Amino acid sequence: MNFHFYSPLYYEQWDHRSPDDPGIGGSETAVVEMAWRLARRGHEVKVFAPIRDDCPPVDKGGARWFDCSAADFSASGIWVLSRCPSIVDAFADPHPGQKILLVCQDVIYPPDSPGGLTHERAAKLDLLIALCSTQGIGFKEVYPEISEKIALSTNGFKVDLAERIEAEDDEAEEREPGSGLPGRDPFKLIYTSSPDRGLRELLKIVKRAQEFEPRIHLTASYGWDNIEKVGPDVQLARMRAEIEALMAETGSVWLGRLGQEALYREFLSAGLWVYPTAFTETSCITCMEAQALGAIPITAPLWALADNVRHGIFIQGTPKDPFVRARYVGELVKLARDHKAQEKVRPGMMEYARQRFNWEQVVEQYEGFGHPRWGGRFDFQIRHGNGRVLNVGSNDDHAGFGNRGGVNLDLHPRDVYLDRPNKVDVLADCRDPLPFPPASFDSVVFGDILEHMSDEDAVRSLKNGKAVLKDGGKIVITVPEDYRPVERQRERPGVAYAENIDGSHLRPITLDVVRHWLANAGLREELHEPLTYVECSCQGHGVIAC
Repeated sequence: MNFHFYSPLYYEQWDHRSPDDPGIGGSETAVVEMAWRLARRGHEVKVFAPIRDDCPPVDKGGARWFDCSAADFSASGIWVLSRCPSIVDAFADPHPGQKILLVCQDVIYPPDSPGGLTHERAAKLDLLIALCSTQGIGFKEVYPEISEKIALSTNGFKVDLAERIEAEDDEAEEREPGSGLPGRDPFKLIYTSSPDRGLRELLKIVKRAQEFEPRIHLTASYGWDNIEKVGPDVQLARMRAEIEALMAETGSVWLGRLGQEALYREFLSAGLWVYPTAFTETSCITCMEAQALGAIPITAPLWALADNVRHGIFIQGTPKDPFVRARYVGELVKLARDHKAQEKVRPGMMEYARQRFNWEQVVEQYEGFGHPRWGGRFDFQIRHGNGRVLNVGSNDDHAGFGNRGGVNLDLHPRDVYLDRPNKVDVLADCRDPLPFPPASFDSVVFGDILEHMSDEDAVRSLKNGKAVLKDGGKIVITVPEDYRPVERQRERPGVAYAENIDGSHLRPITLDVVRHWLANAGLREELHEPLTYVECSCQGHGVIAC
């Protein structure tokens, strides 16, 4: 495939060296990581960005880098536009041979704002990519006419870099400040976001916490560069002066901007990541880094944080409220002192984040753009539903198996909610033995169906799927881990799809629940990938079993 990344907005020139030298923000890092990883997989990749004058023309994966002025918007391929909805105007309408993707690193691009995402521009998009469920739902409300073109993705984490750092012997040499310390300090906090997103409030929390536990200390890494480029601002100047005074008062360490390797080492030496913010993060790479590198979060369940933080402590409310800050103080002191509690959380947290946010999984999502329906679970089903496919609970066959010769099976000929025909070839209940001889299929797909069943019925269904698989065949499962109360779900609460199959998600399906099903069905897990369900405002799981 041909990929063209176009990212014109900037405070400073940047290119593929910037995440390591001198350090750069999340949206730029996303372009860098996606470009070289896609090129390494054999795709033709071009990047158009505000590159520095001495930018090497080819990155380490083989992607080619150009100034934005060199972009030819008539070129065929997949165009990935970052933070620039107005550039959609440069493409023809229609645009055969092209796909236009807008990656929304910002909260929203109001239709009536200069350069915003107008409804006319939205109509030309092939995909609008949100980075957290709150953001995705907001886009669906503003642009209902393209709701089926809105997908949920994520930024990522450099698992490969983390593993290389960990493989080194950190105790072999004395490290300079900013390169990380050997071992992990359970009393060390780390902060790596823009200072205006919560550093002042965090320093107030640290100051108070040190009255109870003097060993608590903070290291902060970021720059004032971009804030200063916005221009003179009395409030920002006052905030900076207050932050600098509190840094000195609490003995906190300011490291400024760090490259990614040095930053990862700092996370690996920290016990806690405390982020008292009211900022509406759309992605928050720092929360991914914190969990993947073992710094346990204490933060607010807000926007991307609610999606991406699965371990640690959530505290509701604005950190400007002294009572909310008092809660942070209490939780911080308690967790800093309880080293056993930290160690209990850390292994599962690090495993979760490295699996969920691995950049290689985001690359696989982008490779799925050639399929009939792109999105976390449909892409997963399409990639792994190979050979002769039985699509169980086919409904509208969103993944398009029927068009590829698959057999669509459902319990009803019509959708009980929308009162329209299901795309079904065979009517049957998967909880009963399936009406096919053994070894009939290479893949049996259970796409978003098992979460509606009891454990007993889910196990029975999986056993029936296994009975019609060929030797070496695969069971493909996708399920949401949906924590919403039933009354907040979009399905009509209390309406049954069939006897003992509720139309709502009565419980979140964790990976442990899926593994329990597999064990009782005599199946072995072969692969697991985290998935995203933008319409459910939740995450989920894709599992391959045999």
